[in-house]
Amino acid sequence: ETAAIWSGEDIKSTMRDLDKIRGETLQYVESLSDDQLDETRRNINGDETEIEEFLRSIFVHEYYHVGQIIYNRWMLGHNPYNKAS
Repeated sequence: ETAAIWSGEDIKSTMRDLDKIRGETLQYVESLSDDQLDETRRNINGDETEIEEFLRSIFVHEYYHVGQIIYNRWMLGHNPYNKAS
């Protein structure tokens, strides 16, 4: 497993990279059977965790960070309800 390599430091490249990562993750999820989702792996604490739970935490984590991006851009004047900003 390797960390994501970001293609730039601006919002467009970050969102493009997040879309690519999301696509790869969804492709992986779609390749799993229900039985595979129930399989377990050791988590960082050494406890057994179902693959489904790992994936759920990834999805929640992503939406947390997307929310941060939206919030921070809003604070900079990029109102998401105003298509012009």
